[in-house]
Amino acid sequence: MSESEPFAGRTAAVTGASSGTSNRLIGIVPTPYTVRHLPGLELELTSGTAVLAASDAARPVAERFVSEYFSDTSVRLNLIHDAAEAGGSVLEFRLDPLPDHAVPEATGIDPTGTDTDERYSIRIEAAGAMLTAHTAAGLYRASASLRQLAAAHRISGTGITPMTVLDGPRYRWRGLSLDMARHFFTVGELCRVIDLLAYYKLNVLHLHLTDNEGWRLQILGHPALTEQTDDFLSVGEYAAITDYARQRFITIVPEIDMPGHIGAAAAAYPEIGTGTEAEAKLPGLPATAFAYLDPDNEHARRFVSDVVAAVVELTPGPFVHIGGDETMFMPADKYRRFIDFAATQLAKRGKRVIAWQEAVRAEPDRIAMFQYWNDMPPPPELAQALDMIPPNHPLRAMAATLLDSAILDAFRSESTRAQADPALLAQQSTPVLLSPATHVYLDRPYAEPPHDTSAYHPPLGHPLYQAWTIRRSWEWDPAQILDDPGIGIAGVEAAVWCETVDSFADLGRLMLPRLAGTADRAWSLSTDHTWDEYRDRLAPHARWWRQRGWDYFDSSLVDWA
Repeated sequence: MSESEPFAGRTAAVTGASSGTSNRLIGIVPTPYTVRHLPGLELELTSGTAVLAASDAARPVAERFVSEYFSDTSVRLNLIHDAAEAGGSVLEFRLDPLPDHAVPEATGIDPTGTDTDERYSIRIEAAGAMLTAHTAAGLYRASASLRQLAAAHRISGTGITPMTVLDGPRYRWRGLSLDMARHFFTVGELCRVIDLLAYYKLNVLHLHLTDNEGWRLQILGHPALTEQTDDFLSVGEYAAITDYARQRFITIVPEIDMPGHIGAAAAAYPEIGTGTEAEAKLPGLPATAFAYLDPDNEHARRFVSDVVAAVVELTPGPFVHIGGDETMFMPADKYRRFIDFAATQLAKRGKRVIAWQEAVRAEPDRIAMFQYWNDMPPPPELAQALDMIPPNHPLRAMAATLLDSAILDAFRSESTRAQADPALLAQQSTPVLLSPATHVYLDRPYAEPPHDTSAYHPPLGHPLYQAWTIRRSWEWDPAQILDDPGIGIAGVEAAVWCETVDSFADLGRLMLPRLAGTADRAWSLSTDHTWDEYRDRLAPHARWWRQRGWDYFDSSLVDWA
């Protein structure tokens, strides 16, 4: 196989239309930077195909590709140590820098705390394929693209078309926030989520581990947090998940939500929670529903210090998320002092702190990243809100209580404050992680019907969110979300909140196909590709989802394979 030829910028179209090869046959999601089609015969991947690592450093990625390709196809490729052992086509994994300026550098914040180069190239000919990247992470991203190419061509019954691919990420941080508090996911299920993230070149799994509904991480020294349930991650299980993700170049970011959303913790240790103000305003609701951690409460301070120390011990990555959202009944001064206290506890232990956008109002100087989420319109009036929820929906009874006028007024005031947050973010030099609810909250209902209406299982998605099509969820540009070019974008992170999730199947139907669309926006340097082009690339992915046991929403906007 010939050596990789020089590439000159975006000289090749990514659509493939001019070459006669359809987007469906390319099948790479996120959309790659450039694809150039080559003359020649197709590459056939069979059990006789050899996989060769050009160095010891490349070998773990080659080994993982062999394993993952077997999971995709039940075909075991032949891992060899020397090219002389090959009897047919060869897939070579090579660690080398790409040509200068071949692919633009990524921007944003790297979740590993370094500036990992994830750019890669692939050259495919009948004799084999050459996968090249400067780092093992980049080589692993290349292997995901090769898996997707192979999957698309298996559907067509052909080999892989000769081509070259040059690619790299737009943003360094590309993630999913998963709500573990409202629905617990097992170690096996979390590993499946990690595999899905890896397939779409996402590199962060942000675990929302605590909230009013549950505390899902074992904290040694505070057994009451988890002693009433088996639905939590032990210290050993959490370490195993972290290592599983690391092997796939994915960083686990834990979130301990505070000073609000502490209902589960306050139920276990009542002395840490302050909730009398909220309790007085919200008759009929437990005091812990809007309790908060008061920085003047010594029990609360000791609890935070203990939990932070435990989480830091479990977290090899540089980032820990402290929440900081929706503390409507907490005095502003106490909120400001608490954020400073919690961030200081983490900073002095060597961690970089992430907080939801509300923390920008605390004028913090120890927050490394703000996560922007609330770009939604103000809450509707009470009657209108209840009308949005079907009569037999399981959330209707809860909503009727939560939409007490005092709560609704508080949420409306919070929404007004949120509209001013972008201006505050613009005054900071702190990077902003984009999780706009309008586009990347994956628990939003679907607007279009599925192909198979008999397979539709309502309720699917939160009924208080306006339904959107998957096309509308895809059609956005991260650079346009915050209307200030001075705001540094750290990256993009989707979120799944689990108020309406009763099973792992529900999670799949909410995430897929929209998670792939979020990955496309977070990764793809090609910002001029159209919905039609993206839709055709996405279509063959449904077969892979089915093969891997994923439930998904079969949107009628896509002609799924």
